[in-house]
Amino acid sequence: KIFRMGMGMFLGVWIARYLGPDSYGKLNYVIAYIALIGSFTNLGLDGVVVRELIKEKAQKQEIISTSFLLQLIAGVFAYGGAILLIPILRPDESDLFWMVFLVGLTLIFRSVGVIKYWYEAQVLSKYFVWLENGLFFVFSGVRILLILNGFGVFAFIWVGLIESFISLFGYSLLYKYHNGSLSVLHANWKRAQTLLRDSWMLLLSGLAVIVYMRIDQIMIGQMMGDEAVGVYTAAVKISEVWYFIPMTIASSIFPAILKAKEFSQKLYLERLSLLHSFMFLLALMIAIPMTFLSDPIIQMFFGEKFSEAGVILAIHIWAGIFVFLGVASSRYYLTENLPKGELYKSISGCLANIVLNYFLIPLYGIKGAAIAT
Repeated sequence: KIFRMGMGMFLGVWIARYLGPDSYGKLNYVIAYIALIGSFTNLGLDGVVVRELIKEKAQKQEIISTSFLLQLIAGVFAYGGAILLIPILRPDESDLFWMVFLVGLTLIFRSVGVIKYWYEAQVLSKYFVWLENGLFFVFSGVRILLILNGFGVFAFIWVGLIESFISLFGYSLLYKYHNGSLSVLHANWKRAQTLLRDSWMLLLSGLAVIVYMRIDQIMIGQMMGDEAVGVYTAAVKISEVWYFIPMTIASSIFPAILKAKEFSQKLYLERLSLLHSFMFLLALMIAIPMTFLSDPIIQMFFGEKFSEAGVILAIHIWAGIFVFLGVASSRYYLTENLPKGELYKSISGCLANIVLNYFLIPLYGIKGAAIAT
């Protein structure tokens, strides 16, 4: 994952330089828009389905099929909503409409991704990791060819769509090899009710996080235009590249913290406090040098056209402190079985970001969006 992120970052920078702020901004506006509209399509089922597959191994076909049908229905509704809403948000922009039309198809394809839940439950993730890595390298090469041969933004969208389709077709073949065909005929309404009852709070929390992470790009696009989105996104890409670190640390360290809880509440709280302190210091060690080096980093990676992104990076990088701490606190809420705490935290952050963007973007432009974040 780290290697793919590094290569993806390199390729993303190359594409940004090639397309320029306006086309790059338009592409990222569409990606953010589809992410926003499609944020509820997984229905918060990820962890719930994996848990059910571990508990009820004999019912795997019913659980997978029901999850697939639920996400397929959600994807169709999300796609329809995306198509209907974009002419209202951005009237008389036919190119943007067709970009949404194409990128939005991934919302429907996404439902096949439920197959991954079974592999996660069986600790057999290596199969789809091989598939994803293989496709990543092949299509990275295709994107480089598009740049070298002077293709436009729609070519990159088609390549992304084809990659998504092939990866999901690959998941289907893998699942068929291990379990037989995926079919909605095994879906069960009572099972659907159980899954949705257990996942609704996770759905709302996940929805709030996606809105919080992407709403700034949508609001900049609405208030300032696509070029501003392109400049802002360039800074955000550099700022967010560090966000895999707290996820990795929390996943590695948290089993030890949970074990401490079995022996002593005091030891558990001490280790939890240590995790938060470590996350804070680590984020600080990233934010301070990035603040002073933001301009040369942007110039080196993105070039003169994106020069305004330097100050955005210097501001946005400080959001990392709260992201790092948020990952640690999320583990606490999970351990203590306090889903409402996680939900309230996510929703309050989401609402604050929207309100602050509304007031700060007209006053300070894209700097205002970075401050709001």
